[in-house]
Amino acid sequence: MRPGWTTPPFTPGQSVFNNYLNRAKLNYQFTKELSLRLILDYNTTIANAQLLDVQTNLGGVNGGPFAPTKLFTTDVLLTYLLHPGTAVYAGYNNGFTDLSLANVAGGIGPRGSPANTTNRLFFVKLSYLFPY
Repeated sequence: MRPGWTTPPFTPGQSVFNNYLNRAKLNYQFTKELSLRLILDYNTTIANAQLLDVQTNLGGVNGGPFAPTKLFTTDVLLTYLLHPGTAVYAGYNNGFTDLSLANVAGGIGPRGSPANTTNRLFFVKLSYLFPY
């Protein structure tokens, strides 16, 4: 061993990050013109605390910026397709994270399951094809 060398606090083969990606997609065709699509996304990146201090390594300081570790998103799209090029779309998107505000001493940080809403979006789109 070299002078000043310290043994790392982990065993060989131990992972630095565990990344879990799950996606479920459901399509349902009610009629020839009317369809529904549902997408559920779950994305988790968990750092091994023995090997990586996420707060320091991502440029944060104690109580400072903290990257979300668990994200969950739902997407719903309802489509009424009269004929190719002419359609009405109605959609909804909702995102969740595990970050939440704590008391002043705790700052921002992960608090368990992704139950805190980060975004909501509802939209309607009309597409019409003009024949030439």
